[in-house]
Amino acid sequence: MKNKEWKKYSSVHHLDNLETLKALFFKHSFGRHYHEGYALGIILEGSETYKCNKKINIAPKGSIVVVNPGEIHNGHASDDQKGWHYFMIYPHLSLIRKALAQLELPCERLPWFPETVIKDDLFARKLIDFMLAFEYQDSRLAIESHFLELLHGFIQKHGNFTVKNQKILKDTGKVKQVKEHIYDQYCESLSLESLAKEVGLSPYALLRLFKKQTGISPYLYQTGLRIQKAKHHLKAKLPMAETAAQCGFVDQSHMTKQFKKWMGITPGDYTNGQKTRL
Repeated sequence: MKNKEWKKYSSVHHLDNLETLKALFFKHSFGRHYHEGYALGIILEGSETYKCNKKINIAPKGSIVVVNPGEIHNGHASDDQKGWHYFMIYPHLSLIRKALAQLELPCERLPWFPETVIKDDLFARKLIDFMLAFEYQDSRLAIESHFLELLHGFIQKHGNFTVKNQKILKDTGKVKQVKEHIYDQYCESLSLESLAKEVGLSPYALLRLFKKQTGISPYLYQTGLRIQKAKHHLKAKLPMAETAAQCGFVDQSHMTKQFKKWMGITPGDYTNGQKTRL
């Protein structure tokens, strides 16, 4: 069938539950979101257009896409008739720190990748090798070897340790206080007015300050926390309706809608990916 979208989510449990997503999208569009860890992948066919930190980027076939922790981005096909076919991995910070230790680099400061679209044929080949080893269910030794080679090579060649990283985690003062409040009550129906009152600001002043320091609104920050908590509950095999209720979503349908905007998959896809992990 022409222009039929599909996606496949999986995780590799022996690589700190490394999440992977391979998909073909035409009409699907990612809403603005961020990741706690890194997002790294390759465009296999077509082209993706996405806004990352207020800059419009175009990633054509063969290009590497990298998004740092906390960077706000979206994504859609550059041409919705041709779509974009891609493979992504989402390394947790623990994996990056292990790689840094093996490279005998300090683990206190994580690498920052200044370019979000990269042309690197050698690394693209390593990423595809890992993808194929994973898909063909090669041995654990093979999968881990491919992964470490690509991660180490990418950090050494493209990582920058002089730039401050994870700005979304580096807030101070009033914004830090508000984020802590949202974190503690992520499942509650919070108002901008109540959050502003906590730190002695007007709602508009808080909104401006929060977006200036983090690049996102308090609402988007809360949504990210809800998604992360929902993933945790689903991994623990909590029923979807109960997960939605415990994470502050209006209902299961609302949770599904936010999942698709944020991750490109449904909670059901996520649950199935956990069942079939390697």
